[in-house]
Amino acid sequence: MERRRRQGARRTTGATTRQRVGIVMAGTLLVGGVTAAVANNNQADAASAHTAGARMPADLGPDNYPNDPPQPVRDPVCRPGKTQPTGGLTPGEIEVKFPTEANFDPFAEPKKASGSVSAAIIGQATVEPAQMEGDGTETQKASISVDERLTAEGEVQLRDVGLKGEIYTGNKVTFSVQSQAGQLSQNLAPPPNPLDPGSMPEGTAVGMDQQYYDGAGLTATYKGIVASYEYAEGDGVTTSVTKMPGGKVRVLYGPASYVASPTFLGIGTKDYNIGYLDNRTLTDKHVVQAEFDINTPEGKSAYYRMVFAGQAPEVDGPGVSNVSDVMGLEYARRNGIQVQLGDAKGNMPESGEDMSYMVTKYKDGRQIDDVSYRIDDNTMVRHDVYAPDGERDLNQSNYQLRLRNADANALQAYNKFYGGNDMTPVTSNQNMVLDLTPYEFGTMRWDALSVLRDRASKIGDWPNDPELQGSPNNIDVRDWIDRMYREGKRDRVESLASDPEARDALWVHDAPNDMALLRIMWIGHGGGGWSPFNSLNWLNDWNTAYAKIHQTDTHKGVGNAICMAPA
Repeated sequence: MERRRRQGARRTTGATTRQRVGIVMAGTLLVGGVTAAVANNNQADAASAHTAGARMPADLGPDNYPNDPPQPVRDPVCRPGKTQPTGGLTPGEIEVKFPTEANFDPFAEPKKASGSVSAAIIGQATVEPAQMEGDGTETQKASISVDERLTAEGEVQLRDVGLKGEIYTGNKVTFSVQSQAGQLSQNLAPPPNPLDPGSMPEGTAVGMDQQYYDGAGLTATYKGIVASYEYAEGDGVTTSVTKMPGGKVRVLYGPASYVASPTFLGIGTKDYNIGYLDNRTLTDKHVVQAEFDINTPEGKSAYYRMVFAGQAPEVDGPGVSNVSDVMGLEYARRNGIQVQLGDAKGNMPESGEDMSYMVTKYKDGRQIDDVSYRIDDNTMVRHDVYAPDGERDLNQSNYQLRLRNADANALQAYNKFYGGNDMTPVTSNQNMVLDLTPYEFGTMRWDALSVLRDRASKIGDWPNDPELQGSPNNIDVRDWIDRMYREGKRDRVESLASDPEARDALWVHDAPNDMALLRIMWIGHGGGGWSPFNSLNWLNDWNTAYAKIHQTDTHKGVGNAICMAPA
């Protein structure tokens, strides 16, 4: 117990946020499956469960619930029927620059070398791709910004090569609205008013940000080919207001810094072109969070002081609750086609990724770690809750695999193979969330040992390995694997997992923590990159592998599924 408390303390005060993000995102990319055999399996399962309590180590790591006999089965079956408002706005961005001087002639002959200093106002309107939430619904964010920028630039023409370099500094103000994707357009006309939080639709969030930044960019042209790169970094203040149920409002306020690096490759001239844009941003936040009951005079007064005067409460009080410090990183990458026509630009993202790692520390010592990572339509989410003594609360922590717009046929197959031969029909694409607890990850590790024990029993003769002699149970197999790793004989363990299904079992067993095990599901297998199909395919193969050794098709996988019609 004391050792784990010390681990929890290190988690709170040790590594920096950036270091911890690196730890979270590091993991082994794993794949696989399993085959058949029944002799003595049920007896061995029972023996393993009987001895587990006495022989199980108390802890396998700060983020790892140990191998454990199976937990009660929830409902992993996709059951369509839930709906949400449909629609949403097309993702994209439009930017217009209003310079003090402008030249709109794309065929003007450039001088051999030139330079200038100019000021401009830049207006920008952005609609982000829809994001999937933990209940299967989709949310979407739209924003407008006004940017005052001072730029010094120079150009040179060397035969067929044109170069343009610039350095700039500026001040940018952004107002954003986020709501359910199917209701975003109506929530923008008129937009929610943070001066009157009671009128904001429930679940809607308003953001108000100000940034002061510096940056530099380089554009090169060669025979109709255009390439550019920019780098900018800045600091500022971020404010977010979210309307909650019951007349409450959640506010986050505090400093934020960011780095942005757009890269472009296309055809045309430096001012008139079309091509591919890869834009990456990283935001570092350290803000105060509080919830206000705006139905009370005290809560409403405290709300206005925090949002409009920057006076955040330090402790809970009348009308104020859950005061906490929130820190972390948000990373976004957008890819897509961009068109530039003089001082106007527009782009439409085709794909992208988002990563967020936020740590919330409450005044009573509680801590919550929220991690999410999305690539295209696949998202994995970690929500770990720690008590004031540093112990992870296994009953409050959960993990999610979120699959947006999963194919109906793939979900039908998932119901059959992962849902224990369930025949619930799926006739249209669905957003699916598979919710998992630390205990259920323990069940997966236990099932992995059952598969590996099956392979050991098939070989039968282990004269130099006392753990595997006779009728080994799961604990015996685990102890043998641990000894092989200690003695540097990993190749012997890998020879046990010689088929694809057994390799899956070994990868599940070896996953260093619950996030790594979720990552296996998130990546899946089947080729072609991240997709709901590949994740569902892996889940099907995994459950089928375990079911085979018991000759049953009614064994259900772990977790609880939510299915929702896409927006």
